[in-house]
Amino acid sequence: MAMIPEQLKKEILAYGADHIVAIIGEQVPLRQAARNYTACCPFHPEKNPSFTVDPSRKSWRCFGACAEGGDVAKFLMKRDGISFPAALELLAARGGITIPQGDHREEHERRTLREILIKAEQFFQLCLRRNGNGAQAYVSSRMTETIVAQFGIGYAPTVKEKLQTRVVILPKGQDPDSIYRNGAKGVTLHTMSGFDYLKQSGVPMSVTMQQLHRLERLEQGVAYMARSIPAVAQLLAKRGNLGELFSPELLPVIEELITAGVKPC
Repeated sequence: MAMIPEQLKKEILAYGADHIVAIIGEQVPLRQAARNYTACCPFHPEKNPSFTVDPSRKSWRCFGACAEGGDVAKFLMKRDGISFPAALELLAARGGITIPQGDHREEHERRTLREILIKAEQFFQLCLRRNGNGAQAYVSSRMTETIVAQFGIGYAPTVKEKLQTRVVILPKGQDPDSIYRNGAKGVTLHTMSGFDYLKQSGVPMSVTMQQLHRLERLEQGVAYMARSIPAVAQLLAKRGNLGELFSPELLPVIEELITAGVKPC
């Protein structure tokens, strides 16, 4: 089954919404009742009509035993026992909307990219488990195993074994796969923390994630002051137990600053 572009999905669903009475009416004997259309529900036996199609809302609903409802795609899914993409294909065929079929090469490239992302995730999670005295201890002190598993938390090492990554910015409208097919050039970016990325991308963050992000930014702020202000480094040296304040990635940098002494920027 071909992957349907998001814009095309909207076009197909809009067609279905505009023709919901006609499409459902092909399978259910609808009768007009004021602004709506009613019938006995096709999904369970009944004597009195409880199934309603509302053209203004572009939806249907059963007010009887099954108490279900939705758009025209949901109706086709329930009627035929099919998936959402299959329902879209039925609607597209009825409306004369063409769904582009990806060739074998494109399908292979998409699978390859997905496998790369999965391997990268597994690599970072393995690094977290191996770094028991550093990253693992840091994560365990701040979040539960459930959160670690749910969000796929891992550890990106700065020394020894590394996973090399490159982020690219493509021109608007360019197919991301084309960078592999046509040798397109991108712009190399500096990496940022996962929480910073979520914040900048506008993705809603849970209360726990917001708290972790604040702790991360606080840690970075203290590290910056330690690099810039000798007095801060001296206070940290007196405090000790720096592993409670800094992540495994920043801890060696702070310890080096304290040992070597800090010069003002």
